[in-house]
Amino acid sequence: MSSVANLGAQDLTWIYKEQAKAIDFNMLFRDIIPAGIYSGGIVAQVNATTVQIPVWSGIINTNDTLGAVKCTTGLSYNFVTFSGSLADGEYVIYGLLTWAETPNNFIGYYIRDILAASVTNELIFGTMTVVSNAITTVTPNRRMIGRFNDVQTKLDHLMSTQGWAYSESVGSGTSAYPQYIILSSGVHRIRQNITWASTSAQTKNPSVIVYQYSSDSGTIYVTIATKTYTYATDQLTAIAWS
Repeated sequence: MSSVANLGAQDLTWIYKEQAKAIDFNMLFRDIIPAGIYSGGIVAQVNATTVQIPVWSGIINTNDTLGAVKCTTGLSYNFVTFSGSLADGEYVIYGLLTWAETPNNFIGYYIRDILAASVTNELIFGTMTVVSNAITTVTPNRRMIGRFNDVQTKLDHLMSTQGWAYSESVGSGTSAYPQYIILSSGVHRIRQNITWASTSAQTKNPSVIVYQYSSDSGTIYVTIATKTYTYATDQLTAIAWS
């Protein structure tokens, strides 16, 4: 039985009778949810040449500009051993997915110098420090980075289209993780005063954001509200306003 009802002009997600599977479906999935590690995957040191990455779940963009995949790894731990002599320095540990039309795909794990350019579609698990050709420390990546940055980007875009200008001020933070994010319109200012978490599994996630308003170009700010984030290891468990 088929319908012949005229439903008007429609924007269809996929065309009639197209098989919405494999890469066809994953092309639709791209950028719907920001790429990132959403649970698990807390990288840790095993020995001087090996790190372990436990089961994780997240969104990873594929090796092209079209696909994105919700990924949950199947092994309890992935042990990544770096062969050869490791030069002293600090490295980024990241994963890449090369898409293949098969029942199972595999994540490749790699390292790059922390100052090197990012790799297209890389999913960062953490950083490691090498001293005397041996891994000495491993720091997990912050959780849910994609989700936080995506919300912030949308807020910035919305405010800029309404005549508000975006700026950052380092304050007690860094250029990458500033203390202040400021939106300006004439003499009006809306400022986010951010405290970044310091616990290793939560590093560079916000722990507290104080929203402030100024009507005199930023000379005096008054607090509008405070947002407090609560974490359990690497998971965001609660958000409270006060």
